[in-house]
Amino acid sequence: RRMNEQKNNGFQVWHDSGKTLFFALIAEMDLVVKNLINIFFISRFLGSEGTAAYEIVMPCVMVASAFVALGYNGVQAVCAKDYGARDFEAFERHKNAGYTWILLVMAVLTLLFAVFQTPMLDLLGANEGSEALAQLSRECYSLFLLNFMPQGLFSIASCLLFFEERQ
Repeated sequence: RRMNEQKNNGFQVWHDSGKTLFFALIAEMDLVVKNLINIFFISRFLGSEGTAAYEIVMPCVMVASAFVALGYNGVQAVCAKDYGARDFEAFERHKNAGYTWILLVMAVLTLLFAVFQTPMLDLLGANEGSEALAQLSRECYSLFLLNFMPQGLFSIASCLLFFEERQ
């Protein structure tokens, strides 16, 4: 009997990690497909200069997104643990504190990326090519800054709606 329980527990751990791996793989494929679609439309309508500008700005987008995802996923994990334990008081406390800190970090990152736009673009080589590349890089960078906060707010709002529906 005990051996069967160990086998079942081992299978359950493998099964759960398999589901996690599956959804992580789907999320990664989503990022790749989104990037391919962006590149397709940018190259089609803005040409090689637009594609180069997009790729110049992508490291900034990825760094900022990584910081937000780090906090966002951490808050999600803590909130999910509290929610699963039916500790709604701790859930609300962690949710409010976590999302407040994420918004603060997003605001600071947006401000830093805005203040250091010229050095960042210089560092990434936007000004080493043509004037068109430099201009498109500045525009792409500005669009990234304009969309950063709303995208983060949308992510937080969707998460809050998910937890609200489950209570």
